Amino acid sequence: MSWYLERGHVIEHDDRDHLRNHRYSKYGHNTGPDSPGNPRGLRWGGWVCSDSSAPIEGAYNNNAMALGGGTRVFGAQAWRFHPLDFQMASTYGIPHESSLADWPIGYEHLAPYYEIIEWELGVCGSAPASNLPARRAYPMESMAITRRGQLLTQAAEKLGWSHQRVPLMITRFPGSGRGACIECQHCVGFCCPTEAKGGTQNTVLPIAQATGNARFGLRRGRCGSSRMIRGR
Repeated sequence: MSWYLERGHVIEHDDRDHLRNHRYSKYGHNTGPDSPGNPRGLRWGGWVCSDSSAPIEGAYNNNAMALGGGTRVFGAQAWRFHPLDFQMASTYGIPHESSLADWPIGYEHLAPYYEIIEWELGVCGSAPASNLPARRAYPMESMAITRRGQLLTQAAEKLGWSHQRVPLMITRFPGSGRGACIECQHCVGFCCPTEAKGGTQNTVLPIAQATGNARFGLRRGRCGSSRMIRGR
């Protein structure tokens, strides 16, 4: 028996095409699915919408399809949900005719799993803001603060607001087959040229492959080869 965990291209290179990427996809994107033959439509019961959207159109929601999924081209921010995010209905009330409801679990249920992922995939960042729950320190200190970050920090302190550095799933040091961040400013929408961004494609999926219980099927694709990881 085989089952699929991923679908789409293995991106072996990234040409920094600023007209065709997952931040601006009007003319195409850099992961998949290919536009021909992959429309997305709406069906509700027996009703089918006559309109459909192509992968490069905004209504498609521009989901990345590649080994690693969205983590291949994401901005690498690694926030935890705020405790109140689990209690939106009881905190703010339920809008008329909405289906808003509290989560059946709370922050404390997910906190141990947040920590596992932060250490497994490698997160850098500062201590939590004073109005957030205490947690274990990240495995790496935060990236160097930018001039804009300095201005925001000064403004927050002047206003008496709690603040912290943005937690990033980016490694500051080379190792385990990944390079260090070179601060190229192309995180969102592009692959990392040094593999400093921690996605599933360069962290947990290689571990799964190394067990011998998962394998990759290959075929050629526009962005390189395409492979699926599947159990056997």
